[in-house]
Amino acid sequence: MTIKHQAYSAVRWTTAVTVGRVVLQTVQLIVLARLISPQDFGLMAMVLAVTAFIQIFADLGVSNSIIQAREISREVLSTLYGLNVAVGALLSGAIWAASPAIARFYGEPA
Repeated sequence: MTIKHQAYSAVRWTTAVTVGRVVLQTVQLIVLARLISPQDFGLMAMVLAVTAFIQIFADLGVSNSIIQAREISREVLSTLYGLNVAVGALLSGAIWAASPAIARFYGEPA
């Protein structure tokens, strides 16, 4: 298989996965909109906006570095796992600490 065919295959798979994710997320939102009250749905949208912003910083490129490495030892994988856990804990703590300010920003005490 040539590099050109590999690139086309990667683009097709990436596109298919992205389209599938968007469709599933849309269906999820439609179902939730029918099951919960408009006030709760609005609260959920506020929370999703904050968590989507934080997720930008969650990975720190660790997944890409693992994928790009030809060979990677178990020690490095273990260290990267610990890094991901530590960053997740740090970001969770940051959201918890910032939650009063976020609630004031949105004007929603819940």
